Amino acid sequence: RDGAAASSPSVTSYGLVLRDATGAAITDTVTGVATTLYITGNGDNVNDANELISLYRVDDTHLVGKTSDGTVALRITLDLTTPADPVLVVDQVVAIADNSDGSGALVEHDHALTLAIAGSELAGTAGISVVKTTTVTDGDGDTASDSAQVNVTASITVEDDGPEVDVAAASQATLTLARLDETPGSSAVLGDANAGSD
Repeated sequence: RDGAAASSPSVTSYGLVLRDATGAAITDTVTGVATTLYITGNGDNVNDANELISLYRVDDTHLVGKTSDGTVALRITLDLTTPADPVLVVDQVVAIADNSDGSGALVEHDHALTLAIAGSELAGTAGISVVKTTTVTDGDGDTASDSAQVNVTASITVEDDGPEVDVAAASQATLTLARLDETPGSSAVLGDANAGSD
């Protein structure tokens, strides 16, 4: 038996893997994976094709969500500041369309939109996965590796916390409306006896 390597017998790393609707891993930076989220765009409450957010791989720890015209909507980062305890960080760059303008039946602004991959039949691995890979090395340099991954796509939500207003009148509030005559004194209208002092 060779025994464990003298130094670093076990090395663990983490990364992000982006997979399309079929579960195929995206390894380049130009292939987008369409999501079910849209930016607000021109504000007409219509989800136009050019407002659809697609995910793109940047590198092993960064993804970006952007529209077909290049507008960046989301930045997704696997923060490895503490290597043994990676943290997934999502930055929302622009407003996300939430199909609710706060009126009618959808009067509540405060709700969440969950990130999902577009498509009717999705592979279970479609979307964003965090992958943990461990490599072990024995005394004469032989190595073995294994990986495990968890799909975190549905764990990413965008919260809408629209504006609130609360107007209340004080119990003793009064409102006085003063009558104002803006006629200049030198051009007083007939019948306005005090135009000169207005």
